[in-house]
Amino acid sequence: MKKALLLTLGVLAMASASAATYSFVPATSTFTASTYKEGEKTLGELKGSWTSDGQTFTVDMKGFTVDKNGSQAESGKSTDMLKWYKNVVMTLDIPEAAGKVTSIVLHCANNVSSGAWKYAGVPTNMSTGWTGTITECATPKPEEAIVTLTNEGANQFVGTSSIQTRVKKIDIITNGEGGGSEPEPDPEPAGNVKVDNIAAFLTGADATATYEFTSPMTAVYQFNTGSQYNLWVQDATGGTLIYGNTNLTFAPGEQVAAGMTGQYKDYNGTIEVVNPSKVAKAATTAEVVCTPVDVTDLEAAMVNQYVELTGVNIVAEGSNFYATTDEGRTQLFDKFKIGVAAGDNMTVKGIVAIYKNVPQIYPIVITDASGEVVEVVATPTFSPVAGAVEAGTKVTIACATEGAKIYYTTDNTEPTTASTLFEGEGIEVTAAMTIKAIAVKEGMENSKVATAAYTIAAEDPYKGKFNSFNGGNANSSYGTYTNTSGWEATNACILGGSTKENPSNPYFAFIGGDEVRAVCLNGKTANVGKVVSPTLTGGLGTLTFDYGYAFAESNGVSLTINVKQDGQVVATDVLENKTLEKATVAQYEHAFNVEGDFVIEIVNNCPSAVSDKNKDRTAIWNLTWTEASSGVEAVEAAEAEGEVEYYNLQGIRVANPENGIYIRRQGTKVTKVLVK
Repeated sequence: MKKALLLTLGVLAMASASAATYSFVPATSTFTASTYKEGEKTLGELKGSWTSDGQTFTVDMKGFTVDKNGSQAESGKSTDMLKWYKNVVMTLDIPEAAGKVTSIVLHCANNVSSGAWKYAGVPTNMSTGWTGTITECATPKPEEAIVTLTNEGANQFVGTSSIQTRVKKIDIITNGEGGGSEPEPDPEPAGNVKVDNIAAFLTGADATATYEFTSPMTAVYQFNTGSQYNLWVQDATGGTLIYGNTNLTFAPGEQVAAGMTGQYKDYNGTIEVVNPSKVAKAATTAEVVCTPVDVTDLEAAMVNQYVELTGVNIVAEGSNFYATTDEGRTQLFDKFKIGVAAGDNMTVKGIVAIYKNVPQIYPIVITDASGEVVEVVATPTFSPVAGAVEAGTKVTIACATEGAKIYYTTDNTEPTTASTLFEGEGIEVTAAMTIKAIAVKEGMENSKVATAAYTIAAEDPYKGKFNSFNGGNANSSYGTYTNTSGWEATNACILGGSTKENPSNPYFAFIGGDEVRAVCLNGKTANVGKVVSPTLTGGLGTLTFDYGYAFAESNGVSLTINVKQDGQVVATDVLENKTLEKATVAQYEHAFNVEGDFVIEIVNNCPSAVSDKNKDRTAIWNLTWTEASSGVEAVEAAEAEGEVEYYNLQGIRVANPENGIYIRRQGTKVTKVLVK
């Protein structure tokens, strides 16, 4: 058994004198070093071990410069030490045989900038049981500065210092009484439960606990879309869904390392691990197991398992598809947009899901009798989306399947390969028009027919390019601005488009022509930038706008889009884009379908969390929207699109909504409903 000592260090150490002293000297120790980036700084990460007096110690340190064995040895400085940045975490594992730790000492080099050693007294935020002092450097500075902290019963130290540190040696002092019987493990923190496998987690059913998985889990399939992050995993005991952003991409067979934590959630019969934390990839891989089943074998207990249906006929009923045999059938819901088509004697591999207490399959791959993957061309998409548009708007059609050809009609007839080929020029809308399109590619099944109906929108003074903000004048100063339509932007500046070859702040060519104005939302956390509409009528269907950033300091785009009624949030969406390049235009589009009067609020989430300077400034322009469809139409159209999700007015997903007002989402349709 090992004891873990956690140090949150800028300039800290621990010490004591007892029966045994074990030393870590960076100049002579062996460890592996790698680098990683945090912002614009390249930092070091150490994982390894050292041996002292017959005992092996392991070290895991992340967030400091390695002045030995690799990255960033500083010019003119000694290279036989470690340099910590302030507020950095180091974990040391002390073998039980070494005895109980009584103190730790850090020997800190004096080659720091003048005045850096003005810190005196004990570090702040020390955990219970630890006391100690730091030697204040005099002038001339001594050979080394020493921090000595003693242990009065606790085996964990947490402290914080405000300056950087270079460490020449670490002494770990113990009572030397190790090697006896295995001690009782330290008690788990309240609410923390360790589970050995997925089956143990599934039987836990405690939504208040934090579960730690002590064994790895094998990735089966990962599907992220919008603000939804889904990772299906399995082990020898079962399968589950990790729901939430892991910040990692897993290929099938890669393993989630032991140590991941999360909470238990029963979402309409689907058991999920939510709020995942401490997610890392294991060095090992494993075979992905696909369990053969019959359609009649599917049951709720198999949710999130990876299964295979063989010898099934796939039939279409309206927009829905079913895998059928003589004994029964199950629905195939195309959650992963692989393209499902009718066919006989097919094999379906996918994830078991549940909808209205009835099992169904999310297909991952479908093959025919010869073993060939049945590929279906992706359904075409339209831009702008269907609805009311300005006269003269040009509609473009796209297909996600590379190399596919798109054929369309504008007379409400069904498109075929004999219809008009879409060759990239937009289809101009001058009157009410319905566009239908299919996409085809040799060797693949034709796509489904996509339909978009357009009407000519009446003039709406609230929509447009924000051109009347600040009297139509661009301004690089951050403040509060309004336009003639009643919109208000706070902690924002007004940027303009430009036809000049090399424009300068506040004019940027990527925004558009000279007539275009954009609202640039500041990212200061103390006063985040936001833009708010007046009360608007007609309901909100699909909201669209262009966005980008003109300044190089951005840490990515993160905006929250709220739709409010009577001051309450009734629908919300989060726009995340961590890869957008400077001076590049991106488009946001989201179907809210909120009926009645409404207010739009767009808030800069400031992913860098910087409060004292301009940061993560994001510009938006060309904002417009369609009107909402009626509630009845929205629900009926959505029934074929799959499972229903409910959210409270704060935007939190609710598995079993009770009495009250909720946001109901099904596919791309969002409505506000009253549950009685």
